[in-house]
Amino acid sequence: MQELYAQRALPLNEFNALRSSSQVDMPQFQGAAQSNAANTDVAGNYWNAFDANMAKYNAQQQQQNGIMGGMFGLGSAAITAAPFFSDERLKENIEPIGEIPGGGMAYEYNYRGDSPDNRHAGVMAQELEQTQPDAVIEHPSGYKMVDYAKVLAKAMEARHGA
Repeated sequence: MQELYAQRALPLNEFNALRSSSQVDMPQFQGAAQSNAANTDVAGNYWNAFDANMAKYNAQQQQQNGIMGGMFGLGSAAITAAPFFSDERLKENIEPIGEIPGGGMAYEYNYRGDSPDNRHAGVMAQELEQTQPDAVIEHPSGYKMVDYAKVLAKAMEARHGA
């Protein structure tokens, strides 16, 4: 309808412009409806990426603190007083990180099938069985578990000379 009106009014508009030395009026059309699409949240994306990287960094720092703190990270395991799977057949990328007072070695490793970045610290059940058999338990699955509370108690005893 607007288009037909514009076609009809154009010759009259041009005639009036020539007669009165004024500008030709442009036909007026209704504007298109405004879009309500939200802008891309670029700053939010940057902050989300920053938060994810910071969480990853904090997790790595926490892991490092766990390895270095206490008795090579064994202190936190002793608090729970529950045996943990520590069978060397379940571990890979095993690296010695130090000697435990009272005998034995502490290792850093990751469990098979787990991410190589997800490192843990502890002992090897088969090795500990030679020096402290009361701290090693065999699970019904056949894998060996270690009661880290007993390992820590012996290490503290050896360290303090009791």
